[in-house]
Amino acid sequence: MLQITDLIMKWLRFYKPDESNAIDIKIGDEMEVQQALRNAHKEVLALQAKIEEYRWLEGALRSRTRELNERMKELDCLYSLFSYAANNNFTLDQLLQFVINQIPYGWQNPQATLVRIELDGQEYQSSRFRQTALKQSADIYQNGRKIGILEIYVLPEIMKNHERPFLNEEQKLLNAIALWIGEIVWHKSMICQV
Repeated sequence: MLQITDLIMKWLRFYKPDESNAIDIKIGDEMEVQQALRNAHKEVLALQAKIEEYRWLEGALRSRTRELNERMKELDCLYSLFSYAANNNFTLDQLLQFVINQIPYGWQNPQATLVRIELDGQEYQSSRFRQTALKQSADIYQNGRKIGILEIYVLPEIMKNHERPFLNEEQKLLNAIALWIGEIVWHKSMICQV
């Protein structure tokens, strides 16, 4: 790069606008300057391409980081549910209320997430629950028999400019939690029978 700068400076010394470029420039020097400018132009284009590549990489990394943050939230949600359930000193009502309070933290926008569980005719729901058009759900089964449903609703007015109200992974998480609730209900019923 220093070589190009030297040649451009050399060319500028020859160019005198106030004298109508009266100084004779040697053909070899002029050709060197033209070649240096061509090379500089190529370098600028190469740098522009690198900058575009770095911008693309930065965008890809930001996107991947957001995705990984969502997966961490989902795992934290499951971990908190499983940790709570590891303590057998809770009633089924307490467990279901804990589930309702914890589920929003596993979704992409916890402030906009509302939860309802209907189980054997009883209903459990978030404190400010209301139904919206943005809904996902999973059935709760015990020994192959449907005993309830787990529903997630999203408040559209609170959502942060998300393209989709629900991620595919959130439906998988919802299905896993519904399956887990069915197993817990079965486990609690077995303990009561003993």
